[in-house]
Amino acid sequence: LAPELAERGGLIRVGVFASPLAVTNIPGKLEAVERTFSEHEWLRNLFGFPPSVYEGLAELVKIYEPLRVAPDTTLEDEGVPRLHLKANLFASREAWSLMTRSEWMDMTHEFASQRIAQAQEHARAVQGAGPYPDAMLDMGDRPVRAWYDALSPEDRERVVFYTMVGSQNHNGRSMVTDGEVAMVVSGWPVIPTLDLISLVGLSKWPTEIAELNELHPLMSAIKTWLAHWLRLVF
Repeated sequence: LAPELAERGGLIRVGVFASPLAVTNIPGKLEAVERTFSEHEWLRNLFGFPPSVYEGLAELVKIYEPLRVAPDTTLEDEGVPRLHLKANLFASREAWSLMTRSEWMDMTHEFASQRIAQAQEHARAVQGAGPYPDAMLDMGDRPVRAWYDALSPEDRERVVFYTMVGSQNHNGRSMVTDGEVAMVVSGWPVIPTLDLISLVGLSKWPTEIAELNELHPLMSAIKTWLAHWLRLVF
């Protein structure tokens, strides 16, 4: 697909989530995001953040480094990230221009401080049915409104920005026995986008088959055969 992608300005990249960081290690995640973006020029070109965002992120890493939160050892595998996420982010060209705003640095600072506060209060972090912190509800509201108001009427009509989170397995077990569903998140896209940036920064982005095989070793022939037939059971 390389010729077609080059002609249309498209991009396909494969990332592997391979983070050893504890789920409560927010400063470590900031450092990983800063390092990943500094290593991959295509990521900087894709998101289009202004230089001040990367400079500010490097400063945040220094500020938050002493605030690392130890994992809660009273819970099984608390420190091991176990990602099982099916998410899609959709944005039109006009919507993606939001990435050029320098305010992403301030929003990242606010987001990180809120997540550290949640990690320090474990009960608050795991009570999904509890009330959300007020600061998270309208985080980024002012800069996003300023960006939107500055767009031309024609561009406003073409702003599309939403996230789909949930299962789209399309198999009998998921639809009948698991009751899996999908959820659409729209409105101001600050928190879903910051989650996406965190996921991107915690992933490895191999460019060679050898790198991919190192991160995701090939299974033996017998394991491949068993997986092929056992999938019918599950």
